[in-house]
Amino acid sequence: MVPVPRWIIEVLADSWNKYFDVAGHATLGEVFKIEGHGQGRKPKVQSFGSFRRDLRLALNVIHYRETETECNSIEDAIFMTAKLSGFSDVVVRKAYYRHRVSMRGFYYGS
Repeated sequence: MVPVPRWIIEVLADSWNKYFDVAGHATLGEVFKIEGHGQGRKPKVQSFGSFRRDLRLALNVIHYRETETECNSIEDAIFMTAKLSGFSDVVVRKAYYRHRVSMRGFYYGS
């Protein structure tokens, strides 16, 4: 047996009751808040996947800048990350500049 905190059971029960209350007006994923609802909303699962990808790309840029001799600048590291990851340099650059502060702290341990 695995102990489950009471608050988790309460959240699950509340969401399950909401699912039955809206009867056909929302999907189970929308009620449990793991899918988007409405036009143009991304599902949270997809957003989390993009967030993880961006963190990984930003960390790779920092790593290549520090360890690869042919990376003389951040731009070189961005292009190397893009080449090795299969993403465009625009995606890698956005990810790096969005997460550089937190990933530098993570990489250097501060």
